[in-house]
Amino acid sequence: MRMRPSADPRAPGIYQTFDTVAPPPMSIANTRIAGFVGTTQKGPMNEPTRLTTWDEFLEIFGYSSESYTSESVHGFFRNGGTDCWVVRVAHNAPHGEDPQMEHASCAEHVQADDWSKPSLKIPRAQRGHVGKPDLVPLRAYAGSTGAAHP
Repeated sequence: MRMRPSADPRAPGIYQTFDTVAPPPMSIANTRIAGFVGTTQKGPMNEPTRLTTWDEFLEIFGYSSESYTSESVHGFFRNGGTDCWVVRVAHNAPHGEDPQMEHASCAEHVQADDWSKPSLKIPRAQRGHVGKPDLVPLRAYAGSTGAAHP
């Protein structure tokens, strides 16, 4: 009897295989979160704010009929929307130029003393028209001689 050489010269039980790389399964992204960018009555400028209710929008940004931002957010929540991001923008003056009437600026008042030096700066808590008087923090400049009451 004659032995035939094996057609497979590999050692028994050890085999080289190539696995195909399978891409990870696709997941469904949450497409129910909307973003709105526009002008509003009040609120933080150029800062994304996450909202979950229409009442929250009214509290932070107020209602304004001068742009479509308020109506768009209201429609989003009326149609079953749950989460959205709102960014308040405005027409700012170019860098290095003083704001004109058509540009947005922070509302503040600097009170000068008898020597025409700034002694009291009264900034508004939030930019924009609120429609009612605001409570503002008062800051005295260094060297002022006035008494401040909390």
